[in-house]
Parts: sequence; structure tokens; C-alpha cells
Amino acid sequence: MALTNPTFLADGVTFATKNIATAASVYEYTVAADGIIYISVAMTVAGNGDYIAYITHKWLTAGSTYTVLPKTTGTSEATGETTISFVSGAIIVKNTDVINIMIDGLTGDTSVGGIVRIAYHNFSVFQSSDTVTNVTNVATAAAVTTLNGIANGAITAAAIATGAIDADALATDAADEIADHVWDEAIAGHLGAGSTGLKLNTAAAASGAGAITWPYTLTSSVDATPIADANVWVTSDLAGAVVIASGTTNALGVVTFYLDAGTVYIWRQKTGWDFTNPDTEVVS
Repeated sequence: MALTNPTFLADGVTFATKNIATAASVYEYTVAADGIIYISVAMTVAGNGDYIAYITHKWLTAGSTYTVLPKTTGTSEATGETTISFVSGAIIVKNTDVINIMIDGLTGDTSVGGIVRIAYHNFSVFQSSDTVTNVTNVATAAAVTTLNGIANGAITAAAIATGAIDADALATDAADEIADHVWDEAIAGHLGAGSTGLKLNTAAAASGAGAITWPYTLTSSVDATPIADANVWVTSDLAGAVVIASGTTNALGVVTFYLDAGTVYIWRQKTGWDFTNPDTEVVS
């Protein structure tokens, strides 16, 4: 487990004249907050022999005291090797626990001095309820309730894996919001051939709303017979995007529109017939 941005509870705290010829505590620390601690102790000793370092851990102020295993044995192998240190593993502690650093030295170690460092890591990185700030390069996050400070443009389509957001991940009202936005869109942008927008626009146009009653007759170019039941619609533009009137020819091939004066474009459609669209007409 990586120790990220630790707090040092004791940093450079010294001890002196400790008799460690037999196992003795060189430093005692009372824990002030729940978390994880790591202990480092360095000292000047007589040397030329084995030294044993370990931690005792009293659970809460009035609790039992336990020896934290394993004990660490280090050997000062030569005369003159008198500055040694030990580092503990992670120790889980709670507020008011008492920690003692125990050293069992040699017969000549009756007045030993040294220095202690205790690094602390709280449990916030493991708890879903905590607030975490200034985090970068997160691979996985679960149950995030609030995420602030995202830069403009930081989240793009390319940054989101395909399928990462499915229907279950959306808020219950998301579909309503999407539908509202779609229905509020200008229909002019949704008039592609065969689209629902075009059908609705054509239906809405009906027979027109102009001041001039203008009948249009559709006949065969071969024998001039009327073509009944053909769909006919009128647009104000050559591209056929803006439908202003529509209708169906009767038995005489006639459909009547109500238009304003000007140039219009007539579009015809009936199964089995091939028309050259549009037919340009002038209403007057």
C-alpha cells in the first residue's frame, strides 16, 4: 500500500541515555487519531552484535498491551558500525492507543541516544464518505457523490469509453429532458427525406394558409387522363425543405391549395408513377 502525502506525527524527536542492554522502550507515543502509522528509529549504539527491534501496542489507554510481530533482528557486524536504524511495517491504530518502540541491545548499550520519526496516514483514502481534493489520474472511482472543479472541455466523447454510460446510469428524468429538447428543436433542421420531421411538417401544412385559392390538376403526360389519389405537396424552396401546403388529388386529379402569390414548387408522388419533381409554378 503506497503512503501518499503522509503526516508526520513525530519527526526528528530525540531520545537519550536509554539503557537497552536488555529490552527497553526508547520512545512512547500516544495515538491521537484513528489511522495507520509507520515508525522509523535511528540510534548510536556500541555495535558488533545483534540488535532486536519491535513494537508494543496497547489497545486504547486502558487496554491490553501486545507485542507486534515479527520482531526485527539486525546485526552490527563490525566494530565501528555503531549507527543503525529500524523501520516498522504498517500498524493500524485507534485514538488513545499507546505505542512503544522496543530495542534489545548489547551489554555495552547502557546509555543510547537516537531519533524517531512516525508517519501517519488516515483512513480517508479508503472511506466513501470523505472529501478528496486535487486528485489526478484516477483509474477507478465508485459511488462518487460530488465532483467539482472540472475544467471546461475536460470531458469529451473521446474520453468516455463506448458503453460506459447506459440507460441505468441516467437519472430517472433524463429521458424527459432529452425528449423536451428534441420536441423544442426547430423543425426546419429535421426535414430529411423519409423523416418524421418531414411527415409532421407536411401534415401541418395541410392545404395551405394563403389568400389565393389555387387548384392544381395532375394528369398523365401520356394520355392526359387524371391521376387520382396522388400525394402532392408545395414548397417555397427549390430544395423542397419548406413545405407550405399538401393534399391528395381527387378523382379528377385535382387538389386545391390556399397559397400566396409567387413562385412555388410542386412535388408529386404515387406508387407506380414516375414524376419529374419539382414542377415550378407561379401563383397569381
